[in-house]
Amino acid sequence: MCDRMQDDSEPMPSSPAETNNSRGKRPAKGNGGGGGAPRVAEAEPGFCKKCKTGKATLAVRQAVYCRDCFMAITGEKFADSVVRLRLPMVPPGGEGRVLMAFSGGTASRTMLDLMAARLAVTTDPRKPRMFTTGEVVCIDESEVIPHDPSFDERIAAAVASYSLPLTTVKLSAIFDYASPTEICVAAGLDVSVTERPNGTSAEELLADLFNGTPSVSAKEDLLRILRRRLLIEVAARRGFKYLVLGTSTSTLAHSVLTATVAGRGAGIPLLLRGADTISTSSGEVMVLQPMSQFATKELALWCHFARLDVIPLPTLTSSRPPGLKVGIHQLTHTFLATLERSKEGTASAVYRTAARLETKSVAGEWSRTRADACGMCAGAPREDGRPVCHGCATMTRELQRKDKRGLATREVAFPALDMIRGYLLNDEASEDDDERQE
Repeated sequence: MCDRMQDDSEPMPSSPAETNNSRGKRPAKGNGGGGGAPRVAEAEPGFCKKCKTGKATLAVRQAVYCRDCFMAITGEKFADSVVRLRLPMVPPGGEGRVLMAFSGGTASRTMLDLMAARLAVTTDPRKPRMFTTGEVVCIDESEVIPHDPSFDERIAAAVASYSLPLTTVKLSAIFDYASPTEICVAAGLDVSVTERPNGTSAEELLADLFNGTPSVSAKEDLLRILRRRLLIEVAARRGFKYLVLGTSTSTLAHSVLTATVAGRGAGIPLLLRGADTISTSSGEVMVLQPMSQFATKELALWCHFARLDVIPLPTLTSSRPPGLKVGIHQLTHTFLATLERSKEGTASAVYRTAARLETKSVAGEWSRTRADACGMCAGAPREDGRPVCHGCATMTRELQRKDKRGLATREVAFPALDMIRGYLLNDEASEDDDERQE
């Protein structure tokens, strides 16, 4: 009787939403009559954000995933990064040869693993694709930084696991690639091209260039420039259309800070390009950076779960005793790594902020033809009346010092790169024309 009276006093709800409201619960969002997709349920605490059924075992970019979902997301992210490069598709029967730079580190190891998987999938010659065949190149820096010979065997074994050809090039080969008979000599602020001394090998020129100065910052800067120029020269001479680098978000953020300190800030927009075409005397090469959206933590997790062998090659400062002065590169790397440990995403914030920068030279003719680009690094506009940029000019002066105070100086010999030789020849020709007019 009482139940009947209660039912008569409270009308029955006409919809499930009213039922939820009468119980004090938030109504569920449905289609709303507009045909929209229903709201996706969020994962329970401790479960993967993607599949919502597996236990979360790792945290990346403020989200938690299980192992399988992380590997799938990373593979999709790499494929999306390659698509965003907007490379032309190679028609059936065409050539899209790609050269992958491999150093054995976490970034290049992950890049090689993902690129090899992409090349293995696109093997049907009847279908259009971005890349047709691939090879691997490794720059041997043991002439400047000695390392354990077993590292070379581990690098060869890592590349052989993908059945890809490996080419190892010594760093001193940049002298022969640039010009086998000429060298550039810097004395003070003057740069000239002279004949290479008889009987002087490329190994001796490289050793004299690095061993004659105490400036660690200049050595780090020079090593980075020579490595990049040698990779481009190898790719151009062997007829490769693309050169793929394993530069991660952390590496690019570090390069942004280093370039700003070294006086190459005008070249930051070019430094962060995902695809950049470089012209050499041997041809054009498009330098690709598909790993620019990957943080160091993501790359380390990929190598861990995929059981990839990472080869820890030494650097210029890794073997120095504690307490000695380090270079600008090491200082900025340590500074950025410290911030990243305290606040995850700092490197990504530096990279994304720098990616918004634009300069007139990059927006104008220089970004297309590099007519006034630095003859050494090719990544910043050169100074007026000089073949190099401000950063390379500072590096050259540092390399000329024999002591820390710079009281004693010396002449230094650089590879006779084609852009420097071309600038000096044009400069001499213009001076001759001026003398004839006078």
